[in-house]
Amino acid sequence: MKKIFQILAVAALAVLQIHVLNAVDFDRILDLGAFKQAAVINAPADTKLRIFTIPAKAAAPVLTRGPYVQMGHSGVSTTIVWRTAEVSDGRVDYGLTAAYGANVVSPSNWQHEATLTGLRPGAKYYYRVSGGGLELAKGEFVSGKAPGQPFRIAMFSDAHQSGTRGIGYRMSLSKPDLILAAGDITDSGLFQELDGNLFSNFWEVLRSAPLYWTPGNHDVDRNFAECRNALVLPQDELNYWFEYSDAQIVSLNAEGLPGPNWLANALASSKKPWKIVFFHEPAFSPSGGHGENSAIRDTYVPIMEKYGVQLTVSGHNHFYWRSVPINGITHIVDGVSGNRARDIGAMPCSSAFGFSGTSAKSFVVVDISGNTMVVRAIGENGAILDETIIDRDSPFQLDGLLDGSARQVASRPDGLGIWAAISGRYLYVATQDAGEGYDNFLFLARKPAPVKTAVWAKAGGIMAHDAFLADENDSSFTGWFRGDGGQVSDLRAARSASRWCNGNYVEGVIDLQQLYGGIPPVIYLAAAPYATADGGALAASRQCPAGNGDNNIDPAEFIAVNTAEISTGISRLKAGSGAK
Repeated sequence: MKKIFQILAVAALAVLQIHVLNAVDFDRILDLGAFKQAAVINAPADTKLRIFTIPAKAAAPVLTRGPYVQMGHSGVSTTIVWRTAEVSDGRVDYGLTAAYGANVVSPSNWQHEATLTGLRPGAKYYYRVSGGGLELAKGEFVSGKAPGQPFRIAMFSDAHQSGTRGIGYRMSLSKPDLILAAGDITDSGLFQELDGNLFSNFWEVLRSAPLYWTPGNHDVDRNFAECRNALVLPQDELNYWFEYSDAQIVSLNAEGLPGPNWLANALASSKKPWKIVFFHEPAFSPSGGHGENSAIRDTYVPIMEKYGVQLTVSGHNHFYWRSVPINGITHIVDGVSGNRARDIGAMPCSSAFGFSGTSAKSFVVVDISGNTMVVRAIGENGAILDETIIDRDSPFQLDGLLDGSARQVASRPDGLGIWAAISGRYLYVATQDAGEGYDNFLFLARKPAPVKTAVWAKAGGIMAHDAFLADENDSSFTGWFRGDGGQVSDLRAARSASRWCNGNYVEGVIDLQQLYGGIPPVIYLAAAPYATADGGALAASRQCPAGNGDNNIDPAEFIAVNTAEISTGISRLKAGSGAK
C-alpha cells in the first residue's frame, strides 16, 4: 500500500516529498523519468524509502484586471496596466508584428504599469503581458497619431450599476483611437465598482485604446482614490490637458474647479486647431436631471469661447442632449451608459436634439479629419441616434439665428424672407422657421424649369428644383433634400439647423461644388410655408417672393440671385466658375 507524506512545497519550482512505495511501483515510476531522486534511505526489503523532488508546473498569476492602455497620446510611448491577484513580476513584449522584438519589465506588485517606449506615431503595435514567466494576455493598439492624421474619439459617462456591457461592446466595434470618460465610472468610488462598471464591461476597447477620465460626483470617495490608483493620467490626474494629432483635449474637474486662470493658461498653451473640453456636470442642459453647473456656464464657458473651443462633452444628467452651437461651441450631454436614466424635461431654445429613458443609453463617437469634425451618438444596438458636423472650412455657424454675413435677397411684409451668402464652395440660406401647424421650405435651383408635383405630398405644384431645405415644426425636424425628394444624408454636402422654440430661423449650408461642380452665376430661390398635414395647402399670403395665388410655385415665383453679389470672401472658387 502506498503512503505519501508531503513535507515541503517550494513555490512554482518543485515539491519535495517523502514517498513510501513497494519496490515494483517505485521502479516503474522511476522508469517514467518523471522524478529526480534526491536521497535513498534504507528500508525493509519489500519497500524502498526514497526522498525525491517532483518538478511542478509553474502556476501563472491570476489576472484580475486588464490589461488596459493608458497615456497613449504622445505617439512615442504608451503605458500598459494590469493587475494580478497576488504579487508577481511582470513583463510586456511588444513590437510591430506578433513576433514582438522589444520588452519592458514591471517590478513585482499587484498592479503593474509598464511604459513602452520608442514607438512610431500612428503605428499598430502588438503586445503580450506575462507574469511568473507565463503569458497572461495579448492585445494590440495604435500609437498616438501624428499631426495631420485622422483619428477617432469615443466618449461616455455615468457607467452606473454594471449596466454598461452593451455600450462597452459597441464601443469596441467602433475602434476608437482614444476614449474620454466624463465622470461617474463608479457608483460610490469603490474598488469593486470600477471592475463591475468599467473594466469587466469595456475590456475589449480598453485593451486597445487609452482611457482618459475626468472626475464625477460619484467617484469622489477619498479624493477619487480608487480611480486615480487604477488610471495613469497626465499632470495632477484631475485637471489636465494633452494634445493628440490636431486636437487639444482638456479635463476640467467639475468637482473641484481649478480657477479660470488655469483653464485660460491651458487653452492658450496649445495651437492645435481643434479644442475639446470634457467635464462631468454640464454647463447647458434641459431641465431634467440635475440641471446646469452655473459656475462652469458663467465663468469657464466664456474662456472656452475666447480660445476657440468647438466641443464640450459632459454627463451627470442621465439622458442625451445636444445644443446648437452657442457662441461657436456645441455642447453635448451624454449621461447614460449604465442603468440610470432620467426624463429629459423641458428643452431650452438652444436645443438641437435630445431624448431620454432607456433609448438614451449611448456613447459619442467623434471623427476628426483635417478641418472636419463629425459627431455621432451611437446606441446600445449600434444605431446612429444623432449626428452633426463641425466644418472649419465653412464660416457659417448654424444655430437657428441669422448669420451676420447673410444678405436678405427677398422679403414680403407679414410673410417670409430669404437670406443668402456664399463663402468658398458653400452657399448659406435662411428663412423664418415654421410656426405651429406648418412646414416651411426653401427651394434651390440653378435655372427655371417646368412645374412638378409639390414635395412631401403637399397640395399643388412647384417648379422643378435641385435641392430644398425643410423645417417641420411639429417634430422639430430640419434637413436638406434632393430635388427628387430623397434626404441628403451626407452632412459634408448639406446641413441645417433651427432652434427648439419658434420665432427664429431655419438655416442651411450646401456645398455648391458637390451639387453643381462649381458656383453658378445665378441661382433661384423660393420660400414657402405649407400646412403640416399631407395634402396641406400653400400659405400663399406668406410665400416669398409673392405668388399669383394659384396654389402653385411657378418659375416666376422664384427670385433670381446673382451669386457674385452674395459672395462674402470666396477663397478657392470664384462665383460663376465651373458650374455644370
